[in-house]
Amino acid sequence: HTFGIIFFSPTSLINMKALFLHIMLWMYFTLTAFAQNDVVYTTTGRFECSTDELTTQGVYYRLPGETMRQFYHKNNIDSIVLSNGRQVVFENRMALRPVHSVLDFERVQVTSTPSDVVGLTKIGQLEAFAGAVGLQTTVGSNASRRLTRLKQLVAMQGGQVLLITGQDVVFGDDNVYYSASRFMTADMYVRKLPAKAEFEALIGTTRVFYPYRKMRFNPHTINDPYDSNFKDKIRVDTIVEENNFVYVYATEGFGGVPTKFLLIGLDDEKFVLYNRKWRTLDNLIFRVNKTGTAIQSN
Repeated sequence: HTFGIIFFSPTSLINMKALFLHIMLWMYFTLTAFAQNDVVYTTTGRFECSTDELTTQGVYYRLPGETMRQFYHKNNIDSIVLSNGRQVVFENRMALRPVHSVLDFERVQVTSTPSDVVGLTKIGQLEAFAGAVGLQTTVGSNASRRLTRLKQLVAMQGGQVLLITGQDVVFGDDNVYYSASRFMTADMYVRKLPAKAEFEALIGTTRVFYPYRKMRFNPHTINDPYDSNFKDKIRVDTIVEENNFVYVYATEGFGGVPTKFLLIGLDDEKFVLYNRKWRTLDNLIFRVNKTGTAIQSN
C-alpha cells in the first residue's frame, strides 16, 4: 500500500477557512429567513418577535435581528401566537371596551389597584366632592347611584378606567355624607388616544358638521346627563396635537371666537368632541359617512 501525505500551503488554508465561513453564514441566514417568529397582537396592531419569557404581567421579547430584551404589558396585548401555533391570552388583563362619550359610561371600569393601569395612558385627574357630583345621599342604599355618577363623569371625558388614588370620607352620625366633604381623588386612563392623522382621514375635506347628539352634564346637580336642544353646526378651523392630545378649534353657530374642543372619541362612523363650560360638560357627537360628510339628525 502506498500512503501519501497531503500538504496544504498557507494560502490554501486561508481559502478553506474563508469557504467554511461563507458556508456557515449562508446556513445562518437561510435558517433565519425560514424561521417563524412569534406574533404579538396588540390593541393597536401587531408585531413579530422572539418570545423570551411569559409572565403574569406580560411578555419579554426580542425583535428580529436585535439582542435587546424588551417588555410589553398585558394590558396592551390582545393575544400572542407562538411559532408552534399555540395562542396565549392573558385572562387576568383588564378587558377594556371603547368609551367614546357619556353614552358609554357603563363601560368605564373602576379600580384601586395600580397594576391594573400599567401600560395605559393617563388623561387627567379627578377630585370628586359629595355635593359636587350629587352624592349627598346615604352610603349603603345609594352605592350604585354614586358609582354611576362617577362613571358618567369619567365617560364625559373619554376615560375608560378610573384608578382611585385616595379617599377621605367624612360621615355624619346618621351615616350620611357631608355635602362639602372631599371623599375621593382618582386618575383617569385610556388604552389609546385618538390620533390626529386618523381624525383628518375620517373627515376628509369636510369642515362643517351638525351634531347628531349633544349630551350635557352638570355634575354639580343630581341630574343625569341629558340631550341638549342646542345643536348648532360647527365649522372646524384648526386641528392641533398637544402632548399627544388632539384639540379641535371650531366655531359654533354662525360666528364668534373658535372654541377649543378635545377629541375624545373616534371610529369609522363617528367622532366625539368634549368641552367644559364653567359648570357644565358637553359631548358633541357627530356621525360621518365613508366620504367624511356629516349626517344630520332628523
